Amino acid sequence: MYGKTVTGVIRSTFVVDPEGRIEVAQYNVRATGHVAKLRKDLAV
Repeated sequence: MYGKTVTGVIRSTFVVDPEGRIEVAQYNVRATGHVAKLRKDLAV
């Protein structure tokens, strides 16, 4: 944009365990297929 460097959308996912601690942190995930892969990995 007019010679300026900008950062677009940065998507992140955090999985929180029952005690409230972050179990998994994923950064720069793509929206397409992400939920399906996450559900498969967590066996939900």
